[in-house]
Amino acid sequence: MSEINEKRTEEGAEEKIGKYREMIGNSSAVFLFSYGAREAGPESKIIRPDSYANLDIRGFMGGGHAVVIAAAEIGQYFPGIKLVTSVFVDTKSSDGKPVRHNLFEIYAEELKRLGIPNEQIELERKSTNTITELIEMVKLARIHGWNDVAILANEVHVPRVKAMFGKLEELAKRINPDDSQFFEDWNYFRGLGGLNMHFLESEEILAERDDRYLKIIEAARKSPEYRRRKKAEQKGIQDILNGTYGKK
Repeated sequence: MSEINEKRTEEGAEEKIGKYREMIGNSSAVFLFSYGAREAGPESKIIRPDSYANLDIRGFMGGGHAVVIAAAEIGQYFPGIKLVTSVFVDTKSSDGKPVRHNLFEIYAEELKRLGIPNEQIELERKSTNTITELIEMVKLARIHGWNDVAILANEVHVPRVKAMFGKLEELAKRINPDDSQFFEDWNYFRGLGGLNMHFLESEEILAERDDRYLKIIEAARKSPEYRRRKKAEQKGIQDILNGTYGKK
């Protein structure tokens, strides 16, 4: 490689790092929000994060692999930041039967395959959905003294995650009013002016990582599964703002 090309490569990396720094701020940890998992092949027993083409147990578009790749990209450039995987959840096998997966382990293994060292990965083992991911995030942040954290999710999901975080105390009182640890930790951060949050979209990071992801992202955006998930996410946001989320 010529000196000119080397200089361009270095300048490109510096520009990318600068963009990522703007996204994550001073975050001590990035929490990967989970989607689903799938078998690596018809005869394979290896379970991997799902793609945009896969549907989760509710029939909505997946995209866990996009989140993991984006997280590995951030982790590569910021080795001091923790990557937190989460969720123990119902999903489907290739034959359509319900199964249970430890998504926190599956996503962690994928991070390792992408070059992230084990010591950079933190497992959050208790959450089962978006609300509990947020609740357990607050608890872990208090335990580790993380006053500045980021959430990494797919673009179609981020608006609802933001809306949930804005109403998290109210939602937590509804689903588990006896969770004294959460309310203690929530009040602790409130006393500090609040937990400093950053919301990251996996697609924005993937586009920075490699232009080739743009075609995959555009194809996903044009799919009926994307439109269906977006409609459901928008309905969820309205329910959160109306105070009816999760009510039967």
